[in-house]
Amino acid sequence: MKGIDIYDGNGCVDFEMVKASGYEFAIIKCGGNEGGGRWIAKNFYRSYVKAKAAGLSVGAYFYAGESRGSGAGKSDAVFTDAILHGCRLDFPVFYDFEEGNVREADANTAACVAFCREMESRGY
Repeated sequence: MKGIDIYDGNGCVDFEMVKASGYEFAIIKCGGNEGGGRWIAKNFYRSYVKAKAAGLSVGAYFYAGESRGSGAGKSDAVFTDAILHGCRLDFPVFYDFEEGNVREADANTAACVAFCREMESRGY
């Protein structure tokens, strides 16, 4: 399958054109944890609706940013679940963990494991 990663920096995406270009799915950033707190991606809901209407399969991801440790990972999952309430996803929810520090390997892993376990317990 050919897919595309969508985030607020893409602006308003023409999902009909994306579909016509041969893409079959979109994974859309729903929010993140950076800059001192968690936030919902500005264009998530619009992108979700338009991607579905264009006939694309849709998934979502949460940007982990400053998350470290199991408590943060679980809190990120609870927040992500609230964002995704009512959305029908075609893929599992992804945890975009890019900012890991090798000196914090255990805390990085704990955040990822806690996020995944919490999301699974919520049916994702």
